[in-house]
Amino acid sequence: MKITKRQLRRIIREEFTRADFPYRKGDEVEIMDPQRGTTYMARVVKLYKDVANVEEGGEIFPVKYADIVDNTGPGTKVTGGGVVREMKITKRQLRQIIKEELDRSSPMSEGYMVPSFANTASMENWIEELDPDDQVEQDVIDPETGELMIAAGETSRDQDWWEDVVGDVESPEEPVEFDWEAYEAEEDARIEQRMADDERIQNMVTDEAVAAGEDWASDTLYDAKNNPGMWKDQYSSAEEYVESSGQTAASDVADAILQHGMEREVDDWYKSLPDKESTWAIGPEANRPTKWVMKDIVADYFYDGVGRVLAKARG
Repeated sequence: MKITKRQLRRIIREEFTRADFPYRKGDEVEIMDPQRGTTYMARVVKLYKDVANVEEGGEIFPVKYADIVDNTGPGTKVTGGGVVREMKITKRQLRQIIKEELDRSSPMSEGYMVPSFANTASMENWIEELDPDDQVEQDVIDPETGELMIAAGETSRDQDWWEDVVGDVESPEEPVEFDWEAYEAEEDARIEQRMADDERIQNMVTDEAVAAGEDWASDTLYDAKNNPGMWKDQYSSAEEYVESSGQTAASDVADAILQHGMEREVDDWYKSLPDKESTWAIGPEANRPTKWVMKDIVADYFYDGVGRVLAKARG
């Protein structure tokens, strides 16, 4: 018969509890009632660190170890109070504890002793502690469903559910040697494509900015010449008014081209640009403009378009 590490820890813990409290489950004990100053008899149901559950008159309730009277003499309290401050055990004691625990069992076959499970989760945790080829001494039954998980004398590997639960874990795929040359070639191609896209989209938005500047300047100049009242109080000519107003409009137009234009590709590209310049960027990434720099570039191209129209108008 074999026991798991978890079972061994439980056996030792119970043994030390019993060593501090000289009674066991099922013993009749005399208990002092502090309120009435009298004693009464009850049966020990379960032991804990410093209290015991006892049954008296069909009712189960906890009592402190200190309130249990030692039968060796009236009024004598149980020593230690049931509190274990430090656990020390010799190898000989450990062997004796395990031997007594195994002797209390009735082995059905060679294997690990099966404890009582509170629920399905505790059963699954116990099964996980076993090696795939460890036999169990008794049937392992799910306490919630009643399903037989492992029959006495069998192993986890013998069960129908073994392959479904852990078969894939035990049969990992053969490792594949990483192709660094292919990876580097793929990265080079990706970087080249990114650089080409950056150049293409940047040329597209700057061309659009120049055209937008020319259209805006032409329309605004036409309106200014036909409505002198909109500029004559502050400017000496319609061209000067358009030139000044173009500086203000450039930023708004650049923002519209980059984020609210008709081309979804431009919007996605602009969002991919860094928010601020990085001191750690290397290679092509280091040459990409930030969002703010790109907006300034587009605004400058828009104003170039404005300047072209004004240059023509001034002769």
